[in-house]
Amino acid sequence: MRLLRDGVAMIGTLALAVGYFASQRAALDGQAPAYAAGVDVPAVRLAATVLFVALVVLALIRNKNEEQGA
Repeated sequence: MRLLRDGVAMIGTLALAVGYFASQRAALDGQAPAYAAGVDVPAVRLAATVLFVALVVLALIRNKNEEQGA
């Protein structure tokens, strides 16, 4: 489960980094409105929602190997 959590977190981090750098490049090239229109589509919103829900669900699931301390 830990590996799955780490993998999903890495995918999310990579998506954020790529999106940030792409938006900065578009802004510097004067293409910010076109970039914003290009990423404001249902597929991107759905991908973000699925990633968010997956992270929340994985955060709520306990590891079998975790200590049941205090």
